[in-house]
Amino acid sequence: MATCRYGGCSETARSDSAWCILHLDFPKEDDPEFTRIRDEKQLKTKEKIKGDDLNFEGTNIYSVDASDLSISAQNNAIFKNATIKGRVKFERTKIEKDASFEGAKIEKNASFAGAEIGGKARFEEAEIGGDATFAGVEIEGEAWFKRAKIGGYATFAGAQIGGDVRFEETEIGGDAWFGGAEIGGDAWFGGAEIGGDAWFRGAQIAGDARFEEAEIAGDARFEEAEIAGDARFEAAKIGGEACFEGAEIGGTLNLV
Repeated sequence: MATCRYGGCSETARSDSAWCILHLDFPKEDDPEFTRIRDEKQLKTKEKIKGDDLNFEGTNIYSVDASDLSISAQNNAIFKNATIKGRVKFERTKIEKDASFEGAKIEKNASFAGAEIGGKARFEEAEIGGDATFAGVEIEGEAWFKRAKIGGYATFAGAQIGGDVRFEETEIGGDAWFGGAEIGGDAWFGGAEIGGDAWFRGAQIAGDARFEEAEIAGDARFEEAEIAGDARFEAAKIGGEACFEGAEIGGTLNLV
């Protein structure tokens, strides 16, 4: 039997298509076949996750729930360029290596609350239609969200991130919450657009906090934050207050 046309996919192609069930496009929701195709995709998605196979690169799937699972050191969680019509849940999941979602399109919410990621979290140019919840996440490497689009809020409250946090040119429709987060490198938000507040109260940043040319519709709150390097806001636009009361900045604070 033929294998799926998608490069690198070893799944068997459907008898009526060159694609496997996971790479097959969804029919329109008013199509009589939609429910059957959705259910087949869900069954195969759960089967792969149960088998410790988290390679969903380029797939078209309905939703993902890998909460409370432990992903082995041999496997990354790969959802690069995947399209997910529903929500994504990796709450309290342990991923020994990377979580790769570059270019993925998630139509609803994505939650990694309390997850442990042993490598990097890669979401460059990803699109999340709802909220992005990473509260309490532990990421040993870097967290990259450059040029991502998040329709709702993004919360990393209480997160522990070993490397840089990169949100250059990222669009966040609501608040960006990093209160109490620990960032082992720089926090890059140059050119980012935040539709609500930017909350970094009590955050600890081992490097610089870079917000050059960022646009923050609400407040920029850095009370009691600890920034080992510079805090740079040159050419940034802040619609509300910029508050650094009680903050400790090891380098320079540039607001103009």
